[in-house]
Amino acid sequence: MNRTKDKPRPINQEEAKLIIKQLVNDHPVDLNYRCFTRYATTLGRLWITVGNLDVAASIFIEIVNQATELDKSMEWINSELGFELVATQQKDRRREMIQQRLKEGNGSDAALDLYNERLARFSGYGPNSPICT
Repeated sequence: MNRTKDKPRPINQEEAKLIIKQLVNDHPVDLNYRCFTRYATTLGRLWITVGNLDVAASIFIEIVNQATELDKSMEWINSELGFELVATQQKDRRREMIQQRLKEGNGSDAALDLYNERLARFSGYGPNSPICT
């Protein structure tokens, strides 16, 4: 497992909810999670947008755990949190947004990689899941 200070580590539902609550409520965050403090605004907006802490935590978990799996940076997590925030605001248009971002990237290898990462992110959830909108 990747334990360097600039790389994420996997988190679970309770950890994700704790992190979101602490960041949104401006409480001190455990030193193990210092790197997440810069994402307080995005996580707070995500929680407000989805209206459910469990759903917000599940989205956060999937992004962080995917970043760990793919050896992505904290900046990637921030970018993907932003994407998923916009996707939740654009109800039922997530797939179209993913396709649009691929077109904007002119089909480059990096754009195709990101396209596939985003499609795979919630593949373990059913089609009626509140996460898959």
